[in-house]
Amino acid sequence: MQRLYKLLIFINIMAKFCDKIVTIMQNMIELAPTSVVPWFEEELNIFAWLDDVDKPFNLSVQDWDGTEKSVTVEGQCLCGYGDKRWMSLEMFSPEFEGEFPSNHRFSVLVHEYYHVYQSTLSESSDIQAPTEITNFLQRYTLLLV
Repeated sequence: MQRLYKLLIFINIMAKFCDKIVTIMQNMIELAPTSVVPWFEEELNIFAWLDDVDKPFNLSVQDWDGTEKSVTVEGQCLCGYGDKRWMSLEMFSPEFEGEFPSNHRFSVLVHEYYHVYQSTLSESSDIQAPTEITNFLQRYTLLLV
């Protein structure tokens, strides 16, 4: 079964960047498809926001002892706690400023998605790494244009 992705983008991210996130995710899903594995839910939430606001996202998770707990989403990671996994994209505001903004704001999404892809490959026997995966990290920069 193919994984579903749910984008949760805070309002302080510019509209043109939201479009880029969607385009990058579509390209990544096509280039490196993922499937559901035992330690990930079927749907992976992707949280994105600029760091010039207080952390806007919290999740309710089940702790290791079974109790419910609230966790603040922060940083740039493929994160998890207890029974939940998510992708956190806390974007650095300076990367959006100036005449030549940093491409890191896009490449971090590809980097974190790649961790999801790796977990799929490590668990799934029905998905084989495409032959072009050897130059995947060279090719992902093409997705940023």
